[in-house]
Amino acid sequence: TTQPRSLGGLAYGLFFDVKALHAGVSISALRCGSGTTAPLTCLLYTCVGSCLGKEDQSELWTMHGSARNMQIPSWTVVHPGSEFASLPLDSPIAVPPKSTVGICIMTSSQDGLQVREEHGLHPGTPSYGDDNIHLLVGHIVTAPKLFHEMVLLPAAFVGEVVYQVAACSE
Repeated sequence: TTQPRSLGGLAYGLFFDVKALHAGVSISALRCGSGTTAPLTCLLYTCVGSCLGKEDQSELWTMHGSARNMQIPSWTVVHPGSEFASLPLDSPIAVPPKSTVGICIMTSSQDGLQVREEHGLHPGTPSYGDDNIHLLVGHIVTAPKLFHEMVLLPAAFVGEVVYQVAACSE
């Protein structure tokens, strides 16, 4: 589970990377909070390699899940008692050993996704890590139309990444 280190921010969505270290991992769930209680449309995309530099290239992204009228609990560092919601995943996200997968989460509201924004975040650097994975800082989605009108502001994922280590490692 990642936790915000500041009050964070809210955005339509977020581009970020998951890097597998020595063994491959299979991500079975991404869970997060929102800044609104209104029903949301939520889309989840993945790309091969880092998301950085691909934020405006829709042809490099594959939809990995979608949901309409989704309820994502409002969650803040001030009131962290609510549960995170699982984002729609059509199938687990495979990250091979020593590889990176880019993830894009997009919602229908400018308050749809809780993110971590603070001075000193640099895209491509770890925002969270353990013995198996690193979550890398990416960029928020600042406009309602994905892959267009991109303003690249650094931000990090806030929530839970549920994964299993692959049976075979190097």
